[in-house]
Formats: sequence, structure tokens, C-alpha cells
Amino acid sequence: ARHAAYGGAAYHARAALPLNANGEPIKLPENLESLPRAEHFAAQRHRWNTNEEIAAILISFDKHSEWQSKEVKIRPKSGSMLLYSRKKVRYRRDGYCWKKRKDGKTTREDHMKLKVQGTECIYGCYVHSAILPTFHRRCYWLLQNPDIVLVHYLNVPYPDDNKLATVAPSLALWADKKEWTKDELVSQLKPMFFSEDEPDINNELEISGKMFQTAETVEAIVGQLMEKQRAAR
Repeated sequence: ARHAAYGGAAYHARAALPLNANGEPIKLPENLESLPRAEHFAAQRHRWNTNEEIAAILISFDKHSEWQSKEVKIRPKSGSMLLYSRKKVRYRRDGYCWKKRKDGKTTREDHMKLKVQGTECIYGCYVHSAILPTFHRRCYWLLQNPDIVLVHYLNVPYPDDNKLATVAPSLALWADKKEWTKDELVSQLKPMFFSEDEPDINNELEISGKMFQTAETVEAIVGQLMEKQRAAR
């Protein structure tokens, strides 16, 4: 197969027409037919993917079965990327508290269609944390193969990191339940800051420093939320 470098990962040329979950051939638009497909699936990425990178993963049909998670992961850490079958896994039940619509019942989702080389071919569904506005979950699937979804969790801090300790949570936070405990808030916030990157054993001081700083940030936000909760009683 012809190999090419693409976005820092290895990709190879497309093969024969793949089949969808119903066993029917998936006919891709020409711009996707010619797009190199991903050979590897990164479980972590600390930036948003380009539309081309998303498409390269979603058109790698022959790899989907080995890349897929069979069960929903609860509160994945920031940077996590997961591939699910939408028919088999209730991937939205991830343990996070997402911002609700004004009715307080349904999650507020932003829907859009993304273009690759000028053609709409990816459906995007974005949600924001009800606790930390900078934490997002983005879900993507091919319009031609909606069963396979790429889910990406990412905390995108404001340019001034100090703002993290003074975020104003949405009042929708308390729509789900009357009162949050400190432990519940910590369990929500901690994965938004801690990544699963392997620590550099030669740089233990820097790692421990970052973890301490992160723990302080989480503690500051939790303290602020608990105070707001007390004031709202």
C-alpha cells in the first residue's frame, strides 16, 4: 500500500468499499475517497483535531473494530479520544454533568456539519461542562456512516490561567440535583485537569509541581462552587 505522512501520523491509501453496520456498502464522496486514512488511533490529543484528521480516522473502516471501546468510559480525562458504535454503546452517559437547556432537562448540544475540502461530510455535536465552561466533549461521525462516533474530551483553558480559579459556573449546575458534595465536585473536576500522559521519570520535580498546581486549581474551584451553593440556599 502507498504510505504518506499526514498530521504527524502514518496514513495509507484507501482500500475497497467498506460496509456499514447493516452490511451495506458505504459510498464516500470523492474528496474522502482520495483522503489518506489513519493507520493509528491516538488515545490522547491535547488539541482539537482538524476536519481532515477526524475524517482520516472515521474512514479507516478496517481499523474500527480494534480501535472501538466496547463500554462507555466514565469521566475520561482531558485529551481523551474514544471511538464507539452509537448503536452498541450509550457513550453520552459518561458521568459528567453537561450544561442543560433552559428547560433544565436535556443537555444543550451544538450541532454542525463540518467540511473536508469544501464538502460537508462530518456531523459534529458539541457540549460544555456545567461546572467548568472550558471543558468540552465533541462527538463526530461521518454523514455516510453515522454508527461510528469519535468522541474527544478537552479542557481548553483561557489564555490567562488565573481565570480558571474564578470561573462562574452555570446556574444549571443545580438543575439536576439540589445539592452537590465536595467529593462529587472533585470527581467531576479532577479528570478535566489531569492528563493520562506518562510522567517523565527524569522530571519528577516538574511533574509533582504541575500536579500540585492542578490540585490547587481544582480545590479553588470546588471551594468557590461550595460557597455559591451555600449562598443559593
